[in-house]
Amino acid sequence: MSDTACPPGGWVRACGLDEIAENRPAHADVCGYPVCLVRTAGAVYALRDECTHESVPLSEGEVTDGAIECWLHGSRFAALTTGPALSPPATRPVAVLDVLIDQGNVCIRLPPAGQREERPARRYLAIAPGRQEAEGDAMGSATSRRMGWRR
Repeated sequence: MSDTACPPGGWVRACGLDEIAENRPAHADVCGYPVCLVRTAGAVYALRDECTHESVPLSEGEVTDGAIECWLHGSRFAALTTGPALSPPATRPVAVLDVLIDQGNVCIRLPPAGQREERPARRYLAIAPGRQEAEGDAMGSATSRRMGWRR
């Protein structure tokens, strides 16, 4: 699929550059693919918006020192560069996507449809305004502790 706001070659528009705040992850649903966008140090990065440990959105986490931390259990990913898990409980890397800024549009290149990892939908329990916890999970991340979230 191509997007007229982006150049040809498989690029699709994720959002406008002005829609991403510095060092605050943002979610975009691009052609049914969940994308976490991060703007930091003058660059924009894109990754699959899903922790490889418990499938919760990474866009609800925090960005520090070139890494993103999952808010649920504290897994950290060097997702802004190559995607490997930096700390447990996650052990698998997160998918990193190519990004192109074109005339104020953030364009990304999605993996081919046959290479997109599909996971079943999960049930979530509301735990705080704007946050969710996967049913049966315990919270242990720095973000969770700092915000005082509990079951």
